[in-house]
Amino acid sequence: MNIKVLRINLSKEKFDKITLDERTSRLFMGGKGICTYLIYKYSSPLIDPFSKDNVAVIASGALAGYAPGSGKTCFGAVSPLTGLIHDSYAGEVLGPKLKMAGFDAIMIEGKASEPKYLLIENENYELLDATELWGRNIKETTDVLKERHGRKASVAAIGPAAENRVRYASIIVDYHRAAGRGGVGAVWGSKGLKAIVVKGYSPLPEPAKGREAWRELVKKLYDRLGRTSKFRKYGTNNGLVTADMLGMAPHYNFRLPHRGDVGELKGDIIIQKATDIHSLDPSTYGYMCPVKCPKVINGIKSEYEHLGMLGAADGIYKLDDVLKAIDLVDKLGIDSISAGNVIGWLMESVEKGLIEGPRWGDGEAQRRLLEMIAKRQGIGAILAEGVKRASEILNFGKEWAVHVKGLEAPAWDPRGLLGFGLSYATADVGASHLRGWPSPHRPPNRPVVEAIDSLIAGRDQTSVTDHMGTCVFLPYTLGDYAALLNIVYAWEVDVEELKMLSWRTESLARLWTLRAGYRRGDDTVPPRWMEPSPSGPAKGLKAFLDWDDLERGKTEYYKRRGWSPRHGIPLPSTLRKLELDFAMKDAEYLIEHLEPELL
Repeated sequence: MNIKVLRINLSKEKFDKITLDERTSRLFMGGKGICTYLIYKYSSPLIDPFSKDNVAVIASGALAGYAPGSGKTCFGAVSPLTGLIHDSYAGEVLGPKLKMAGFDAIMIEGKASEPKYLLIENENYELLDATELWGRNIKETTDVLKERHGRKASVAAIGPAAENRVRYASIIVDYHRAAGRGGVGAVWGSKGLKAIVVKGYSPLPEPAKGREAWRELVKKLYDRLGRTSKFRKYGTNNGLVTADMLGMAPHYNFRLPHRGDVGELKGDIIIQKATDIHSLDPSTYGYMCPVKCPKVINGIKSEYEHLGMLGAADGIYKLDDVLKAIDLVDKLGIDSISAGNVIGWLMESVEKGLIEGPRWGDGEAQRRLLEMIAKRQGIGAILAEGVKRASEILNFGKEWAVHVKGLEAPAWDPRGLLGFGLSYATADVGASHLRGWPSPHRPPNRPVVEAIDSLIAGRDQTSVTDHMGTCVFLPYTLGDYAALLNIVYAWEVDVEELKMLSWRTESLARLWTLRAGYRRGDDTVPPRWMEPSPSGPAKGLKAFLDWDDLERGKTEYYKRRGWSPRHGIPLPSTLRKLELDFAMKDAEYLIEHLEPELL
């Protein structure tokens, strides 16, 4: 396989095609790997993420269209929240259709002089005028583009929040699927890119070892994954019940990891009200997926992070209020996690008497704030900067601003799981719950180093999943991926090579993190998570035994990743092993200036 990239310079309205050689294609494979590689190569740290120099990438997974649940597409850029390489994922058919149209990835540079959208149709492509779409919400934009280019076209669009450069603006694919985290949508907005429309009709290339062998394996996987997935009944919609039971819920801006009551935000209530998502559009929703996680109520898609962050984090437990908020963020194009987080921070600040504003549980006020954030009006202009910057601008609330490296935390409090705080602290993008779950589930009442092996295993699993373009909620094994890659591409891939794939991409992202100015002290957790949990199964526990426990955990994690012990610089010997020779000079420069004793 040679990865094909469509390169677009919006400033010049110029197109180019790049074909990555077979070695590079195999080193990075797809999805997360390609996003990270292209951004590292064609952009640079310390740029203004809203400048023309930021590179936005869309990359289909290596197995897009070839594996059950393979509709996850990577959307990447330098994050306006963190300055880090950020990869965010949206499901459904855009990635597979991109492959059907003849491309594995799109790389977008420069800035358009007038709003544009990109149309790709079976290796043909053009930039079209989007002036009439600018200012419209995502539903309106998607309606127009699907009417214009066909209902089966896949549309990735931004809304008013991205146009106004809200730092956590999202990209929404086909009405409901969000590449929400990190503000990649705001990067599109800064470039004047309103949408991408993909019409791919050509069959995918024949599997290298034959269609029959491929079909047989896919059928076995489809049956097994559907039968064994723990998300068969509720999808993720019972997550708040589970999180509360474990002492990991985000109630009231993470002040209460356990409340004992989640109101109407229960899986049983949601599935009673839900419509089968497949009934909406079988050609789009739940692409090749044996589970069909999402639950839809009155056309609104419900999932756990929505319920956790637009619900519990803001003290809102009425399902109707949360559904209205979900509908609004999907139309405005705002990350539900960051939005719920920053509004929860504001509500706590109001409770402490530091500012006037909405109080816990006020769904109507929450929705007004979401509109103000998207339009950057009043206090919304400050909240649009993200929780870290908002606490700095207003000069209060840093102690309860729950983020890592500027990325707002999702709806899982680490005070209920040994090693999860270290996962947050060392994740390549900041606070993400999808960068490694330690196992088995144990409370954090022991040294964190005991969880590092399972943290690395979990991180490798989810990273490979993001390279393949499959869903993290399907119980694939690394062996499954190896078998599929061997049939589809005739690559004799084994599990160890897939672990190396994860390690390679993470090490490249780590070099970027250090070049962007982050240091060991930034690999940390917010003060809120070092407060003893006040109730529930994790009562009295913190994310770590103490701050020294965190430091010991970081040092050990760095060592096991082949990084330097003080700042976690990927060592030259590690880069050679990972075949990252092109990044060697960056590592040597960092070592010379940060840890010269290693020379």
